[in-house]
Amino acid sequence: MKLKCVIIDDEPIGRQLIAELIADIDYPELLGEAENPATALGLLTDNDVDLIFLDINMPTINGINF
Repeated sequence: MKLKCVIIDDEPIGRQLIAELIADIDYPELLGEAENPATALGLLTDNDVDLIFLDINMPTINGINF
């Protein structure tokens, strides 16, 4: 069974590093990436997501409030 996951991080390098780590493991499936929670809403509403890699400190809305 694959874990469907999404990365939400405002830093491109952070998203890239997490995506590379996900690619090295067999069971997670990366559905997409977003640079902020507002753009992530489309990914989250259009897909069944099991796991979210969420940055806490983001400029528009932080990860805890999201």
